[in-house]
Parts: sequence; structure tokens; C-alpha cells
Amino acid sequence: MRRQLKYTLRLSEHLKTIIQEFFELQNPYLSQAADFDEAPTYRNYVRDIVTDHPHYDELTPDQKYLHDLGGLISPVLSSYRISLRIPRLQPRTRRFAASANLEESGQRLAMDAYHFKMRVELFGESAAALILDNDSRREFQKIIGRIIRNFNRANSRILKYRNFVVHGPRSRIDEFAYLRGLELGGMFLHDDLWFTYNTEFEMARDEWATIAKNVVGTMEWANAEVQLLNENTIQTGSFLFLKASS
Repeated sequence: MRRQLKYTLRLSEHLKTIIQEFFELQNPYLSQAADFDEAPTYRNYVRDIVTDHPHYDELTPDQKYLHDLGGLISPVLSSYRISLRIPRLQPRTRRFAASANLEESGQRLAMDAYHFKMRVELFGESAAALILDNDSRREFQKIIGRIIRNFNRANSRILKYRNFVVHGPRSRIDEFAYLRGLELGGMFLHDDLWFTYNTEFEMARDEWATIAKNVVGTMEWANAEVQLLNENTIQTGSFLFLKASS
């Protein structure tokens, strides 16, 4: 896991470094006792600020920056779990919903890919709001836009499938309609169709295993680029929270 998710794990360490170096690990950020103990205090900070909550709009601009930077980690871990699951799936012949596990994995992967893209956009917005210099802000937004475009190009198929899942079939492709059709054929037409189904299932499983691996890989590269951009912006002293902490 460490080798496959090395950039996301580095981003997690990067987030921890930022929090401990530039932010106050105490009230008013946290609802906790005044006594400071670094490890549990950091965990509480992550729980209260970085984890998704309904009160996002109540966060301060610098807290939104932390929340959105930390939000880039969760979809990668979810997609990684799916990438491990898909190659192990087996067809369940002579049963309704024989390909349900594969289809559900594909849908979950599509949502994770979309959520990751949106989280990169959110981070770009919240981070840019903390950059006072107009030229620096425009350059930051330009690089974020490039990261998002690269991710979209690399994952156009899975993102289009997400649109089918959310918005319906009009002018969109149902990736698993053929497998479902073979299931019905095996149940109601001829039992030999299950042999065709098995072959098609294995082909689809292998294809989606490759798609899942690609999604995780492109998320990893995006996180690496985001971290590099964030480090460079910190080094130039452009973020507003750096001035507040000096």
C-alpha cells in the first residue's frame, strides 16, 4: 500500500506538517480541554476541521483551506480499496443480479473519481482565496485548472459513466447493460447463455480492474502536483495564514 499510495501518504504528512507549523492546535479551533497533548490534539483538530461535516460554511477561510486539502485523501483510499476488490470478483451464474458486485464497484469508483475532481476544485478555490497577490493567485488557479483538465482527460470514460449513474440514460452509456441482458437470457432463454455470460463477465472484470488502477494512479499524480504547488506557494509566503502565524 505504501508504494502504491506514496503520494497520497506524503500529502497526509504534508497536511500534518502545515497544521503543526502554522496553525494553533487549541481553542477556538477545537472543542477540547485547554491542556495541550500533541497527538490527541492533532487528531481532534483533524476530526473537527478536516473531516467532512455539515457546518462547512461556518469554517474560517484558513480552516476551509485545511479541510479541502485534507479532503483529497479520502477518495484515493476508497478507490484503492475498490481496485483491490474488483480483480477478486467472480460471476454468480444462474442467479439474478449475477454481476451486481461488479456493477456496484464500478458505480462506487465513478463517484469517487467525480468527488476527487470536485475536491481538487474546492481546494483550488479555498487556497486561492488566501492568496492576496493577484498575479500569484492567477498562477495558482492556472496550475489547478491544468491538474483538473489532466485528470478529466485521463478518466473521461469513468466520469461519463458517473453522469449516467446520476442523471440517467438519455444520450449516455450504461456500462453494465450487456451483462444484465445476458443474465436475463440465461435465466429465461437458454441455460447455455451462462457460458457466454461467464466469458463476458471475466472480460468486463479485467477491464474494470484496469480502469480502477488508472483512477488510483491519476489521483496519485494529481495529489503529487497539488502538494508541489502548495509547497511552492508556502515557500513564496503567498498564503494569508502564513502572515498570521509569523
